[in-house]
Amino acid sequence: MNITKRPVSLIFAALVFSYANVASAYAQSDEELDARIRAVSESLIREVLQEKNDKILTLETKIKTLEQQLAALKQEQRQEQVQGQSQQKIDTNDSIATANTSDIAPTFTAPTAVITPPENELGLAGFYDFAALSKNVNQRHFEFGGLELGLEYIYSDHLAANAALVWDGDTADVGVAVIDYYWFDDNIPTRGRIFNDPGFHIQLGRFDLPFGIDYQYFASPDRIAYSAPLTTERIQQGGFGGDGLRSYGSWGDVNYAVFWTNSVFEDDGDSIGGRLGLVFGRTPFLLHSQSNSRLEIGASALLDSDGEGHRRNEVFALDLNAEYEQWQLKGEVMWRNEFTGYVDDFDNLFAPRDESAFYIMIAKGFTTWSDMPLTSYVRFDRWLPDYHFNGDDDGMIYRVNPIKRLSMGISMQMHDNVVVKFDYFDTLGSNTDEPDFLTNLGALQLVVLY
Repeated sequence: MNITKRPVSLIFAALVFSYANVASAYAQSDEELDARIRAVSESLIREVLQEKNDKILTLETKIKTLEQQLAALKQEQRQEQVQGQSQQKIDTNDSIATANTSDIAPTFTAPTAVITPPENELGLAGFYDFAALSKNVNQRHFEFGGLELGLEYIYSDHLAANAALVWDGDTADVGVAVIDYYWFDDNIPTRGRIFNDPGFHIQLGRFDLPFGIDYQYFASPDRIAYSAPLTTERIQQGGFGGDGLRSYGSWGDVNYAVFWTNSVFEDDGDSIGGRLGLVFGRTPFLLHSQSNSRLEIGASALLDSDGEGHRRNEVFALDLNAEYEQWQLKGEVMWRNEFTGYVDDFDNLFAPRDESAFYIMIAKGFTTWSDMPLTSYVRFDRWLPDYHFNGDDDGMIYRVNPIKRLSMGISMQMHDNVVVKFDYFDTLGSNTDEPDFLTNLGALQLVVLY
């Protein structure tokens, strides 16, 4: 019995011992396995993280490259825009100079509004002029006419503002400054030919009055001659302009302008008026050949009243402008009725200054052997006052007489931005006793556009 049980016990003990060894071995294998798993996991994680970092670095490099390319593209576009604006300015100044030397192109644009900038950008242009004179009221032979800077800013498709700042060598002034609400037209000239394109404008500010025809040529680059006609010098006292409200537009063969401003004659009161024009031959044609032919006639009226609404002055004008190829015929007649006498600062009483004036001018454009555009002109003026005495700011009383004047000259485009004018006028024996009156004058004027 005991002998039989001992082997069983021994066998059981051996099995227990073997199990313990196997369990210990398995325990050691699990620890090693865990360690290996951790090592493999850490290795895989490091590889994944390294791969991710490499991808991030690659993406950052690509982003920097794209940013550099985008910056280079923007810089290239900016340079192209600047070059485009510069070329636009050159091209426009070319057209200005050409128009100034011929003054017969129907599509002329005034120099102080020659650049139409993109929306929300400022456009700049301008000019200055200098003259050498055969004689001068101040006994000097040279005259700086002035420097003008034109500004234009487009706010939106229907709203813009422009201005012309003028410096005459001694003082600075605002020649024109308007805010413009417009339809059907993006041509917003500061001054000059305002009816280039069909459209409708309402403007508030300071502006030249569209009265007669010579308002288109107040700025020296716009005018063929050095001197203005007597209708502008005498009746308009240098050119009508005022602060107020105006509207103008052009459709088909009709154009109009109406205005309401401060008085153009006195420090107090108001002026109200306008101009109506009819155009024939706007589309250039002549039988089977192309030709620049155009005829415009206009009628203007202005009523000036004092601060209490009493009528003080009325002015009327008729104008004509005919263009055929390189020929131009233009002129205007103007008359003024004054309803009150004139009292100067020294209490001198003068009769009402009723007066009339007219001029007619013929111009012809040429192209010289050097392809330099040239325009010659002849103009005859006549001023007829219905009063006999006037006074100046120093209290001097002088006699006035009718004046007739013959002017002639040429205008040459010497460079894309330079115009030279030779001008001479003579009063043909007519004279007046007013101070500083010149019976004849020779002038050489240089106009520089920029």
